Amino acid sequence: MIEFIPLIIVAVFTVLLLFLRTNAAVCFLALCAGSVLVEYSGTNIALIASSVTSGASYASHTAKIVLLLVPLVIVAVFLRGQLPKALIPLGFIPALATSLLALVLIVPLLPDHVAESVTSTETWAVVTQYQELTVGLGVVMSVVLLVMMAKRQHGKHKKHH
Repeated sequence: MIEFIPLIIVAVFTVLLLFLRTNAAVCFLALCAGSVLVEYSGTNIALIASSVTSGASYASHTAKIVLLLVPLVIVAVFLRGQLPKALIPLGFIPALATSLLALVLIVPLLPDHVAESVTSTETWAVVTQYQELTVGLGVVMSVVLLVMMAKRQHGKHKKHH
């Protein structure tokens, strides 16, 4: 059963991003920013969370996951409804890349026994085998989607003579 849970989470999150019509390109980039935050501030945030909660066992893991996801959640909420309906099919790839990258970034932040149960699955092996492709496609398609949205926006504001 654990084999399919990551895939179900990825599918649900991808559909949620598309359903909200949020700008998945910016969501992908916000998740990348969250990853940088965890890389450079995660240890300190985890120490603060652990000391504030008197050493609660999951506080440091939770703090790092929250630090990773806060930029993504903020962007997803503020940019909901921003993706034009005509561009939803183009937004699918950045939404899927965001979901897959979130999975790849969250699992190592989980407590060891939970992370180990996920990383021992065949699904995890496939996801990590294609993580470079996921990131590459996510970046390229995010840029394409942003350019397409800018062109649509620019076209709406042209003066007609």
